[in-house]
Amino acid sequence: MQRVYGLSIEHNVFTPSSIRHDEILYGDHPFSAFLLLKSYVRSYDSKSGSVVSSSISLGFIGPAAFGKEMQTSIHTWLENLLPLGWDHQIRNDFLLNYQLNYERMIIKVPENFTLQELGLLMQVHCVMMLQPVCKLNQESSMKLLIKNPLYFCLEKVL
Repeated sequence: MQRVYGLSIEHNVFTPSSIRHDEILYGDHPFSAFLLLKSYVRSYDSKSGSVVSSSISLGFIGPAAFGKEMQTSIHTWLENLLPLGWDHQIRNDFLLNYQLNYERMIIKVPENFTLQELGLLMQVHCVMMLQPVCKLNQESSMKLLIKNPLYFCLEKVL
């Protein structure tokens, strides 16, 4: 069994559908950002074709995550319109997330194609789903994300 350990920083910024309003757009996504430090481990078992990964993330949501500063700097640098509405962003709060994934190979046809099943995806906000993964080669794969019964997303994974 091979193990890979890692540490990452994740910064995500979200805005409503229009950044041209300086008031709250009810029914739309609020201005928000979060900044996380993530520690993870992935264990590979080549005999069974399974992968188990686990991560814990700690961070902040709100002004402490510097979303306004990040977006304003990018818009200034690109000489775009500056976003309005950051005064109504989500307030500061602490974030803690634990995630556990289990993947298992179901079918291996030729060497450049496998079909995998993601058996468990568990996060603090209690999401559990099956996530089929079609692996095209050793370097890249495509994931079909099933977020709810009406929403599907194809994601390229490097």
